[in-house]
Amino acid sequence: MLNTAHALFEDYNRVISENHENIIAKLLSNLSPNEIEDNYEDIYNQAIVMATSWDNTANDVLDGLTPTRFFSEINDFEVCLSMYKLGVQAIDDVFPASFMELLYRFKDNLIPVFMEYTSESVRLDDKSTLCEAVASLKLLGEWQVTSAIHPIISALLQHKAMDEFYYESLWEALYLIGLPSVKKIIEALNSSDIIYLGHEYLLIALTELGKSFPSDSIYSCIKNTFLKMENKIYGAICLGQYGNPRAIPFLRGYYLKNSEALSDEVKQEIKSSIQRLGGQTGDLV
Repeated sequence: MLNTAHALFEDYNRVISENHENIIAKLLSNLSPNEIEDNYEDIYNQAIVMATSWDNTANDVLDGLTPTRFFSEINDFEVCLSMYKLGVQAIDDVFPASFMELLYRFKDNLIPVFMEYTSESVRLDDKSTLCEAVASLKLLGEWQVTSAIHPIISALLQHKAMDEFYYESLWEALYLIGLPSVKKIIEALNSSDIIYLGHEYLLIALTELGKSFPSDSIYSCIKNTFLKMENKIYGAICLGQYGNPRAIPFLRGYYLKNSEALSDEVKQEIKSSIQRLGGQTGDLV
């Protein structure tokens, strides 16, 4: 059965690849190669959307069955888990909808497995384990598993040297969970006097969440975290991206009071954020 699933996943990759190539071939008559490269993500997403019919199309790999029918007949969790681990390695990008439906049916069994990737004892020594961790965290986020919020924050703050993709997957999971993450992130940032790498990722998550759920507490947390940061670059960027115009006088005042102590890079980011928010920087030298 796993061999069949692997062949099915490869067929899904083939369909998306062919869709992608066909879209590019049509666009080449109107766009330059550079323009196509600039829009690569949008084009690839179109190819994935075009592949949605794959789930309900009779497939030669399955002797005429559809992928939806094949996955719907799997009722053993261990088989599901083995297919998940196989799919993580075999599928190039987004899981097909019929496979996601299978995983969702076993959600209650899978969540404890996925949560193991937030543990302090997790080891990401090889590419396959890292891929499983990244995919598992993404699903925890997409399924909005609120019980994962605290473990994910703890994983970000454990101060271990971890892969950048792992850290990005942690904060993206918090973002996908949505509003329930906000309070816990604010508590973690406000309670720390020293801002480490993990806190910076929390700040990024809070900034992105704040765009959808703006509040005074989010703005205050971003501002206060900026003040506590040794390297102010990420804090300045986040204040600009969050979009609250109250940051204009705050950043201008900070710049004017501390300009002699600021590096050129920090100065540039502060000025860029002020400009992004609609403020003037002509007098900031």
